[in-house]
Amino acid sequence: MATPPSCRSGASTKVKATAACAFAAVSAIGVALAQAGVAPAVLAQAYRPAPSDSVARPPDLIGMARANHRTTHVTLQIPARQSHVTEIAVRSGSLSMTLQSIEITFADGSQRRIAIDDTLRPGHASRAIPVDSQRTVRTVSIVKRPGLMPGETVIQLLGRVVPAPETRPSLR
Repeated sequence: MATPPSCRSGASTKVKATAACAFAAVSAIGVALAQAGVAPAVLAQAYRPAPSDSVARPPDLIGMARANHRTTHVTLQIPARQSHVTEIAVRSGSLSMTLQSIEITFADGSQRRIAIDDTLRPGHASRAIPVDSQRTVRTVSIVKRPGLMPGETVIQLLGRVVPAPETRPSLR
C-alpha cells in the first residue's frame, strides 16, 4: 500500500494528515500480516481495544456542600461505602475560589493536612492528592480564602473509590 500524499512532509492540514497516516499505517500492517498468512482471528484479536481496567476512569463524586463565597471552612462527612480512596480532589462550582489547604481525618483519629494554595476557576478541579487506600477516611475539611463578592457556590469532593480491604479475623 502506498503512503498517502498527506503523510509526506508539507501536508497542509495536520489533523487530516495524522488521521490519514494512522489509517494507512494500520492498513499496511493488516495487509502485511494477511499476506504473511496470519489467521483472521489473530488479526481481529490485534485490533481489539484494551481492557477497561487500563483506561483511566473519571473520579467519583464523594460529597458536596453549598458554601457562601465568604465562607472559609467547609467540612464534608465521607459515606462509609466511599471511605477508601486512592486520591481526592476539590472542584469549584459556579464561582472561582482559592483553596488554602485540605485536612483529611482518618477513622483512627489521625489527621493529614495538605497545603494547596491554588485558585480554581469555576468548574475546575484541584490537583489530585494521593491518599492511602488502606486507611478509612471519615471527614475532609476544606480551607479556602473568602471571596470579595457575595454569592453561593457548590464545592464538590472528587475521588477514586476502591473497595474496602478485606478484614478477616485471625484464626488461632
